[in-house]
Amino acid sequence: MTARKSGEVRGAVSEKAVLEKTGKPLDHWFALLDAFDAKSKGHAAAARHLEEHGVSGWYAQGITVAYERARGLRSAYQGSDGKFQVSASRVIPVDVEQVARALEDPKERRVWLRVAPSELANALEEGFRAGATVRRRDASLASLRFRWAQASVEIRITSTAPGKCSVAVQQRGLAGAEEVETRRAEWKTALEGLRSHLTGEQ
Repeated sequence: MTARKSGEVRGAVSEKAVLEKTGKPLDHWFALLDAFDAKSKGHAAAARHLEEHGVSGWYAQGITVAYERARGLRSAYQGSDGKFQVSASRVIPVDVEQVARALEDPKERRVWLRVAPSELANALEEGFRAGATVRRRDASLASLRFRWAQASVEIRITSTAPGKCSVAVQQRGLAGAEEVETRRAEWKTALEGLRSHLTGEQ
């Protein structure tokens, strides 16, 4: 059996981070959860059990997710509610306000959404028709939330340096694992279209 490297990620947390934070490896906590019968008692009870053994809340959640994935109780990209989620991001060399305008201005949207799958483009347009707005916290952060069928989408625009920002999309509430890679590919295409539109680069 091949030994794991200390930085290897197993589910939601890395081996190294858990060891540094708790003083014990993931396998120790997995054995504790096995003895607790976490499979039948559920996610919330398992996380509480770890907290009772001195694991802080965030790490208790992360270790529980890693345990559920390792034991086949949860697929990758699956939340504790059984729904799936996916994310995609792109760094664009423009400021936050330029991206915000490209999202909310109908004329600009039509340009960069030309390369996006029609289902995604329609969902974004429907979100705006339903009242979604780009919210600006300040010059360094803006966000947009809307519904796409049964799923929710959040787009966060975060300044990473002067004249550069990260555009990150997270879509939650997907019905199954088969939808994850489809949506990821669609969002990557859309974000590349947004980048090309704002920079003039192909």
